[in-house]
Amino acid sequence: MTFIFLVTAVAIRPSIAEIMKGLLMPSVPPDSIMTVVGLIGTTVFTYAFFMQSSAAKTKWREASPENIAASQFDTYLSIGVGGLISIAIIIVAAGMHGRGIEITNAGQMAIQLEPVLGPWARYFFGVGLFVAGLTSTITAPLATGFALTEIFALDTDIKSSMFRVFMGIILLTGAVVGIAFGRSPVQAILLAQAANGILMPISAVFVLLAVNNKNIVGEYTNKPINNILGWLVVLVVFGLGIRMLLTAFGVI
Repeated sequence: MTFIFLVTAVAIRPSIAEIMKGLLMPSVPPDSIMTVVGLIGTTVFTYAFFMQSSAAKTKWREASPENIAASQFDTYLSIGVGGLISIAIIIVAAGMHGRGIEITNAGQMAIQLEPVLGPWARYFFGVGLFVAGLTSTITAPLATGFALTEIFALDTDIKSSMFRVFMGIILLTGAVVGIAFGRSPVQAILLAQAANGILMPISAVFVLLAVNNKNIVGEYTNKPINNILGWLVVLVVFGLGIRMLLTAFGVI
């Protein structure tokens, strides 16, 4: 799916000038604040903090310079690839918008891939949606299980009973929400990712405080440039989240 979106983003021949303008001078089009916050939420989702930290703790048990460098490379690579995918999807979606096509259901999203896949686009996109749902079904419960078992000082082994209880609660909640929004999955997905976008800066604040606490990370505290960029992201996303909520309640 990633490869096809990247190829499609090139195949539709987007305006390089418009892409650079969007990268250097981003803006929020009218009535699109939820989409913008949702894009942020799906790229840097909140539970990724818990999943990444738990995975890093399992893989790199000692805070040596070599392990720190390896974990940093792992993070830069994963976030970089995720950002590249989001850029490709936005470019493809912009091409669809330019053709005056309005997407109202998940099936219509496959039209985006027709420049490369032709009539096979809908089948390929269907498989992609299934895989995307499957990975979320795995990672979200795992992240919740790691977070809650550590918060309550319980056994963090994924085979422990409480870990499985927490995972089961998340899966059951997702199933109920999925059934409730069964006729409008696009809105359900958008709402979920927008919620991630609102919650992300809250989690990021605690992460930034932790990585600057010498009692926690010792000599590996954040560098000034990382702090500047980190707090800038928090402020921008927090501002967008507040604006979305005020818009939703009709204040602005």
